[in-house]
Amino acid sequence: MEKEEQMKANKELEDLDKLIQKEKEKEKCIETFLERESRRMGRKNKEKQAEEELKEIKKEVEHQVKEIKTVFSSKISKIQQNTERQKMLKMKELTNMKLRMTSLLINQEIKGSISNCKQDKEETFEAYCNARFPVDWFENKHCRQKENFCGVCCEKEFSVK
Repeated sequence: MEKEEQMKANKELEDLDKLIQKEKEKEKCIETFLERESRRMGRKNKEKQAEEELKEIKKEVEHQVKEIKTVFSSKISKIQQNTERQKMLKMKELTNMKLRMTSLLINQEIKGSISNCKQDKEETFEAYCNARFPVDWFENKHCRQKENFCGVCCEKEFSVK
């Protein structure tokens, strides 16, 4: 019985040794698996980090491109405004020249009458001057003065410019 007990104890110890051995192998497998997983996770983390850096760089580049486009657009806009302003000034100058030429030609076509110059009433002066100089205020005022009226009237009515 003692032998049997001894054998039974040895058998149990052997079974326990086998279980311990199996558990050690399982532990090794688990450790190997965990190491592989940690390396895989490390690679994934590096990939994610690289993707995030790439996205950040992309955003910065897009922002810089937008800034450059904005600056370029504002420069183009200023150039266009300046050109438009210059065109308007040239058009104004051209219009004024045409207006002066037209008034010169109209003044040459008017047939004068000496009776327009021999008026003594101030109201007649004003009406005559307003009719002859509707646009030019300075000449209108000069014409209304009694001492200048006769000269202005005679020049307009009888002389050729």
